[in-house]
Amino acid sequence: MDTGVNFYELKEELAGLGLNDPALVNGLRAALLDGKDWFCLETERFALDFARDGRGRISFVHCTGIHPHVNQFTMNTENVEYLKRDLLNLGFGDKVNTEMEKLIAARVPEFNLTTEQEYNGKKMDYTLHFKAGEQNEMYFFNRYDASLKNEADPTKDRMQTLYINKGHGVTAKEAFNLMEGRAVEKKLYTRDNEPYQAWLKLDFSQKDDRGNHKLLKFGEGYGYNLEKTLSEYPIKQLNDPEQKEALLRSLRKGNAQQVIIEKDGQSHKYYLVAEPQYKQVNIYDVNMKSVKRESLKQERKQQPDEDGPKKKQSRKQKIGA
Repeated sequence: MDTGVNFYELKEELAGLGLNDPALVNGLRAALLDGKDWFCLETERFALDFARDGRGRISFVHCTGIHPHVNQFTMNTENVEYLKRDLLNLGFGDKVNTEMEKLIAARVPEFNLTTEQEYNGKKMDYTLHFKAGEQNEMYFFNRYDASLKNEADPTKDRMQTLYINKGHGVTAKEAFNLMEGRAVEKKLYTRDNEPYQAWLKLDFSQKDDRGNHKLLKFGEGYGYNLEKTLSEYPIKQLNDPEQKEALLRSLRKGNAQQVIIEKDGQSHKYYLVAEPQYKQVNIYDVNMKSVKRESLKQERKQQPDEDGPKKKQSRKQKIGA
């Protein structure tokens, strides 16, 4: 959201509450220009908390102290609504909302909530971590633990802690895809808060001192072009712009996506999985058994080299010289 518009809206909101002191307004302007996700402005009688919501807008969320026109419970409710939106956008739905509201209302400084999801007949367990800010007024959801159990072989159970940044991060379904060994493309942020795109994949052969699997990252500079890679195969969905976009979107989320590939004049169903590490796509039959990629690639039509004779002549001239 535009900073100037955000400032004007907040200034009007505060003015409506009788909070129009020039020092407060100047402090608000300076804080917005700093680009912080959370900040507090203090006066002699109370403190005002502000936080960035899922749309990127800074909102007035809480007032500490006694003010005749500010309802403290209403302000805190905005913080709860912000958390609800994050949970919904990250694929956790509303299962933990009631318990979360109770614990926040009780001012519990730090708490965990558990939930579960099922994908393709496999159960994922999640532990969501919530923590109050420094003044115990604002609550944040900054990480969760994901666990995928292997019923056939418990030694292959997998667990990973995933972090949330500004309400954005790996979704519940994407966490399942990562735990299954597939790659997911996400928007990440540098230490300077600059966004960039990168593919993520777990390396199950390595763990850190916290028990997390090493997270491999393949950024734009790595050179993986999913769309170009798909063009090497006679995939029916690529002929329709909407179906093509849906296919790319699904693969970037780490899904094993079913497609139709033309082979020997017939249509066959296969599953595709993005493989950025090797700049390929993995292909499986309907029983999820691996298929050799080369057997399905479409023949490339060789383009005549119009400049060929000129280039040869040029080389002869150079040799002669």
